[in-house]
Amino acid sequence: MPDEASQPDKPSILRRAIPSRVMVWIFISAVIAFLVVILLPTCSRVVGPSQVTQDLSNIRQLLVAITSYSVDHDEHLPLNMLVIEDYLGTDSDHLFRSPLDDEAALIFDETPDPGWYSYGSYIFLSADGLRVDDVTRAAEFILVYRTPRPSSDQYLVGFLDGSAQVMSSEDFAKRMDQQGGLVQPSDD
Repeated sequence: MPDEASQPDKPSILRRAIPSRVMVWIFISAVIAFLVVILLPTCSRVVGPSQVTQDLSNIRQLLVAITSYSVDHDEHLPLNMLVIEDYLGTDSDHLFRSPLDDEAALIFDETPDPGWYSYGSYIFLSADGLRVDDVTRAAEFILVYRTPRPSSDQYLVGFLDGSAQVMSSEDFAKRMDQQGGLVQPSDD
């Protein structure tokens, strides 16, 4: 009978059934899955502010195009955004879509309420005959805005001076009243 000391240790049944490399990969996969489950809620909350930032950036770029149009047209503001598409450059359709929306196509809608029309995700002032020189406080004069999301009370607003900001519904309504009682479109 062979001596016990001369026989190598027999691997356990678990070691014989699952090679060590596979066990390492299973362990690594479990750790990664655990980290993903922990970090996923945190990462999903970060997306919102970046989308609002992108939305405000879109509004600012649209305001630059409106300003460029007015410089070339004797300080008149555009009647609608369709006339300023040449000022936006190529592949500018993304500027009219809010990152908060899933819209597939740009829709030009002149029907909301007098003085306003919507194009894509944003609502613009229809400035028929209005000149930049006629506006006394450009930093308070609303040209474009984005209505609040269902879970929010905040408008994204662009002003004649080229600035854009987030406003509460109450502040937005006050500003619209100060702007000459222009009616805001309904959010139906």
